[in-house]
Amino acid sequence: MTSTRMMIATLGLAAALWGCDDDVGEPPPTDAAALCALYETACARQAECGVYLYSATTDVDQCLAELGCARTAASMAASGVIVAAPAARACADAIAAATCAELEPWQDDRPASFIEAHPMCNGVLLGTQAAGAACAWAQQCQPGLTCAGETCPGACEVDTSWCQRDTE
Repeated sequence: MTSTRMMIATLGLAAALWGCDDDVGEPPPTDAAALCALYETACARQAECGVYLYSATTDVDQCLAELGCARTAASMAASGVIVAAPAARACADAIAAATCAELEPWQDDRPASFIEAHPMCNGVLLGTQAAGAACAWAQQCQPGLTCAGETCPGACEVDTSWCQRDTE
């Protein structure tokens, strides 16, 4: 998953920006409290360490206002994305335990967010749309799928954007 996709999904802007979230079915349950706790931890550490986690600001209140966790959780639920509470708590714990140096965006000589790169932060957002289902953004699709297509809506398809090659 690219950093751009992660940030769009996390900020919950996709439904508002693309506006083609029709036919996604009944909104799944989501946990706004877990998302809010994750955002609070991330914004506090972002301010403390001067690093980018979810927002470019180092002001905690501004960061939280930009993220709007309750609004974002509702938008995600309406778009077929579940905020998994256990994964959100595990990610918040990983952010809280990390040193400021570990939160720096540079990892393996490439820009990457701590949230995208840390295994404890995988699975915070879970898509519910199966292969072939309509989608507007990748996080609407079940794990291993991405939203493909040149028009809106696209369709959930197997994500082949990251291929592993044999190095021998």
